[in-house]
Amino acid sequence: MLKAIIQYKDDTVIIKFPSDYDISKQLLSVGIEKPAGDIHIKDNEEDEIRVKLYSDSDFGNKLIPLFREDSTLVTVRVAVDLLTKASDEIKGMMEADILYEQYDSINDVFADVKQYLDDLNTHTEKFYFPLTGNIDEGDGNLYTVGDAYLKSVESDIKKILDDVNA
Repeated sequence: MLKAIIQYKDDTVIIKFPSDYDISKQLLSVGIEKPAGDIHIKDNEEDEIRVKLYSDSDFGNKLIPLFREDSTLVTVRVAVDLLTKASDEIKGMMEADILYEQYDSINDVFADVKQYLDDLNTHTEKFYFPLTGNIDEGDGNLYTVGDAYLKSVESDIKKILDDVNA
């Protein structure tokens, strides 16, 4: 999908994404000892390490501009892995949005994927049942109350339950 041309001194290495290879080993092959997370996607003449992304596909070429100079090789790897390994449903939505240039940055893509995953994994159930409660006013004697009383203190019960479940 994407390739990174990395130049360091007089050497060049090309890293393909997605990749199962250890990026660090590929970087070391040209003498780069920095972690991939510290190598930014920038191709300025004065930089010691220069990185340029390219692709042979329309999709990849639409994806490349979303990476800014603060993006790293790790960001590229995560993004490509996410987009290639996503479910067909998510992949279809993301590819359409990327091809039609709906994003300003790769972080927008990450946010949408997270939202899609949250939407797909959200499940809510409601149960209705008669409720009774036992009240202890501090003297050790319990007395039972029904729905009407509990309804009058519903907001207090919800707050306590929210605190317990937080």
